[in-house]
Amino acid sequence: QKLVSFRIHLRFSEQAYPQRAAAQVYKQNSVLASGNWYKVAVQFTGIHLITYDDLSSMGLSPSSIDPRNLRVYGNGGGMLPEPCSAPRLDDLMENAIFVAGENDGSFNQGDYILFYGESPDVWAWDDGTQQFTHEVNLYSNFSYYFITADLGQGKRIQSVSSTTQPYTHIVNKFTDRKFIEKDDLNIVKTGRDWFEYPPYEVQTTVEYTFTFPDIDLTSPVKMRTRVAARSSASSNFKYYINGNELVETLTVQTVSFTTDQYARTATSESEFAVSSSNVLLKVNYSKPFSASIGWMDYIALNARRNLNFGSGQLAFRDPLSAGTGNVAEYNMSGASSALTLWDITDRFNIRKVNTNINGSAMTFRLPADSISEFIAFDGTSYYSASFVGKVPNQNLHSISIPDLLIVAHPAFMSEATRLANHHRDHDGLNVFLTEIDKVYNEFSSGAQDITAIRNFMKMMYDEAPPGGECRYLLLFGDASYDYKDRIEDNSNFVPTWEDKRSMNIISSIATDDYYGLLDAGESEGSIYDLLDLGIGRLVVSTQQSAREMVDKIIHYSSGEPEVFGNWRNIVCFVADDEDGNLHMGHAEKMATRLDTTYGNLNIDKIYVDAYAQVSTSGGQRAPLVNDAINRRIEKGTMVMNYTGHGGEAGWAHERILEISDINNWSNFDKLPIFITATCEFSRYDDPTRVSAGELVLLNPDGGAISLFTTARATYGSPNFELNNAMYDLMFEQVEGEYPRFGDLISYAKNKNGGISDNDRKFILLGDPALKLAYPEYEINTIKINNVVVTNQDDTIKALQKVTVHGTIVGLDGNILTSYNGVLRPTVFDKPTKVETLVTDPESNPYSFDLLMAILYNGKANIINGKFTFSFIVPKDIAYNYGYGKISYYANNDEHDASGNYEKIVIGGFDNSVPPDSHGPEIQLYLNDENFAFGGITDENPVLLAFVSDSSGINTVGTGIGHDIVSTLDSDNNKSQIINDYYEADIDSYTSGVIRYPYSALAEGGHTLKLKVWDVHNNSTESYTEFVVAESAELAIDHVLNYPNPFTTSTAFYFDHNQPNTMLEVQVQIFTVSGRLIKTLDEFVITNGYRSEPMYWDGLDDFGDRIGRGVYVYKLRVRSQDGSFAEKLEKLVILR
Repeated sequence: QKLVSFRIHLRFSEQAYPQRAAAQVYKQNSVLASGNWYKVAVQFTGIHLITYDDLSSMGLSPSSIDPRNLRVYGNGGGMLPEPCSAPRLDDLMENAIFVAGENDGSFNQGDYILFYGESPDVWAWDDGTQQFTHEVNLYSNFSYYFITADLGQGKRIQSVSSTTQPYTHIVNKFTDRKFIEKDDLNIVKTGRDWFEYPPYEVQTTVEYTFTFPDIDLTSPVKMRTRVAARSSASSNFKYYINGNELVETLTVQTVSFTTDQYARTATSESEFAVSSSNVLLKVNYSKPFSASIGWMDYIALNARRNLNFGSGQLAFRDPLSAGTGNVAEYNMSGASSALTLWDITDRFNIRKVNTNINGSAMTFRLPADSISEFIAFDGTSYYSASFVGKVPNQNLHSISIPDLLIVAHPAFMSEATRLANHHRDHDGLNVFLTEIDKVYNEFSSGAQDITAIRNFMKMMYDEAPPGGECRYLLLFGDASYDYKDRIEDNSNFVPTWEDKRSMNIISSIATDDYYGLLDAGESEGSIYDLLDLGIGRLVVSTQQSAREMVDKIIHYSSGEPEVFGNWRNIVCFVADDEDGNLHMGHAEKMATRLDTTYGNLNIDKIYVDAYAQVSTSGGQRAPLVNDAINRRIEKGTMVMNYTGHGGEAGWAHERILEISDINNWSNFDKLPIFITATCEFSRYDDPTRVSAGELVLLNPDGGAISLFTTARATYGSPNFELNNAMYDLMFEQVEGEYPRFGDLISYAKNKNGGISDNDRKFILLGDPALKLAYPEYEINTIKINNVVVTNQDDTIKALQKVTVHGTIVGLDGNILTSYNGVLRPTVFDKPTKVETLVTDPESNPYSFDLLMAILYNGKANIINGKFTFSFIVPKDIAYNYGYGKISYYANNDEHDASGNYEKIVIGGFDNSVPPDSHGPEIQLYLNDENFAFGGITDENPVLLAFVSDSSGINTVGTGIGHDIVSTLDSDNNKSQIINDYYEADIDSYTSGVIRYPYSALAEGGHTLKLKVWDVHNNSTESYTEFVVAESAELAIDHVLNYPNPFTTSTAFYFDHNQPNTMLEVQVQIFTVSGRLIKTLDEFVITNGYRSEPMYWDGLDDFGDRIGRGVYVYKLRVRSQDGSFAEKLEKLVILR
């Protein structure tokens, strides 16, 4: 058996924290599980008509339907309630409907369906203000209903007669309500507040018209408005009703343009008298300054109307007559015998009221314990429902509870399926994948609503046995603050939760935590909320980005040989230099913790204040930090942890990480997880901008495999607490398995007993079911210089030859005798003390230890679980005695291992070693060994050098001037210390290779000098020249044939700038008079920039030998994009 997940149990006070309540009883199957279903959209509240032709256009055959079996399902309008403890409808509810002509069992032309449908926007009675308040649906412009005829006889509208009880109230008036709310603009691009556009800026007066037929002129109209303004002085909105100014003026408080509070809102409630049914409302914004600007959110009116039926349909209600024990007698004028009245108070069980019509008066009497809703109609006007499509059968209610649930947008289902299969096959996880529309169909009546996803998770949580809950939720698709696609090229594929705070980007929140708060009383913003599962998101917005993301995940987790490497031993901390060393201090605490607890890890530190800065017109910059970060990404690190200032465009005020850096990363085989304790680095809900964090994840050539990161501005100290909590479990095994990313984020957020607002701003961009690529097995040191290692320290000295023996062991501690592979040992000198430069005014002097002096970096064969390697300790060690470290990494094609040995004392000098005055030998190339002096490369060449010395190569970096240094174009400013780019050959300390990548070199000629030292501090320099030709256009050079002259055969060669690309090569050989005598054609692919040979046997096109003499040849090369290059050269034949 294999452990695929584990649950962290935390115990808190029983009274302070949410408890798992008794589970709701859920339906075992959705009604959508069987039968044929047809989905329709409704925009308005009222009675809707579906005709014979409507059914036919949906794809039904009406004449073959028994109309008595027609059913309409749907849960009405409005948004789902967010609190977990709120009552919830389970699955689709059947609505009582009327079917004309159903009694004959045949649906004929002229037969039709009537049903009551609700708008997505709803009204609710407010006891406090004694008026109806509206709520616009944030997520959908439509409500949806489902039609079927396959489940037997459907629910029909039943009749109800007037009560015989005496009335307590006579109702001949009712409260009507109307609103204007144009949700065109989200001012700060966050939260739930949308406003009318254009704003009150150039035009400061706007008119709005409302009409209330048969208005009661004796009753005041109640008005509720909400506005926003951005002004450094208080600003006012004035209201004019039919030309008369209201007494009430709505004042909006000030904002400072230097703060994060972008605007402020204000709400007013007022009353006014009217003289007609038409209400002309004029709103004027009084601008204190030219820069002031105002916005209208909504205007909502409640007006009393005489209960008079005009035509079509009339919905009405009377809150003034409602109360316990009340009975209302309704008197409606304007009635006729064609009038029908429905009681729509219970939208699922609508009743036809048997009324008394006398001339044009209609009366009926019913209990009025609460507010009742009615609708009268005469059959002359109905709303229509728009056909959406046929709904395939689905049954989310019946699924077995998975380990991992993937909710994907339909556009990404093929890639989501590929990922689900990978987790099933590779990880043994139980995975369930569903389209998001299916979740909406069963849990929000077909309309987009984020709470539908939460309620789906809640259902599985309630139904799971203890320990059997769904552990991970992956949201497969990008998100947007615009749920309704008002923004061009919107990215609302799988929605996220947006906070109500919309005027301050600092305090606003966008989070996916909402989907994992599943206990009663949660999802109400309590600081005691606890996540019940790990949630991650893939912010893909195209099929291509989805495919690339799944490619990265599979590549990272499937254990392919390419992804192995000692980068899996490294955790890198990057720290900003501001706020009085706060960020360095946080990074140093975590680095020290990992270094002392997990010896297999090698800690790298890139602290901004340890690097020189330069002043530019744009402010201070630290290009060496940019370079250090880029080099670390290129060389690889398992974790990249940043603490400090940041934003959507990168890290720190010095711009130590920018989008241009991210886009140039190509570390596909060395993908880290990023932890960014900074501000809004990974905002994922703005469709107008792809944040730097998103780009890190989406980079198809590298970047990161996941990010535990921020979507909004956060604060340093709580960031540190959350960041530090990530390391509680990251490198801890439970029954031989490491936690998955979702376990880490849920544990970290829950650790302190609840999720703060700051915590909610942290998200997991990535797959929550992935595990860190931590090496599987352990590596032990057995002997050093043939002495068995014990608790006693081993001491090695400068210039001493050291031989180390060790083993690969499994989790049980036994040697893996079947393990054969390659060991990569790195021997470090004692930690180096690094002093900061105090480049920031708020910084203080600071020092830290860094393991950076490499004595040996090599490779050795592992045979039957055992290995041996040797090296000579460089002369340039620090001679004081102290503990160094041997760090191990090993792998074969399937498994890797790591280990360390830290009881090795380094210091002193071995005086018995004979002197050595010979420097290393160097063979210097660009890209590959086919390179020739002056050859062509592209703009991103790799320095390639094969070096050897009988004593070994010095890579320590502590001796002054004894580094491996490459210098470009004889410019010392372009010199690079590349000690850690040297790797010894396998089973040898005397030879090895240096591979150092350059990037973005200028087109044209360049020189390159490489200086290398041996461990006795003897040096050698090597020099070459090369030409950069941008790879966008084919270029060739150094065309030659060898041998030349020749007698029987020769071969043609050339340099080019299109490696790993199919090239069409033609060589034509001419006499000096221009006659063509031979044509050679080949298709070639070269790994480097030097072609493979094209051989010629000296015969012409007819197979005849040609005479001695001088000939001319033209070599022509054509690339796949159609570009070509050619050159002429001479050859000589000797017979």
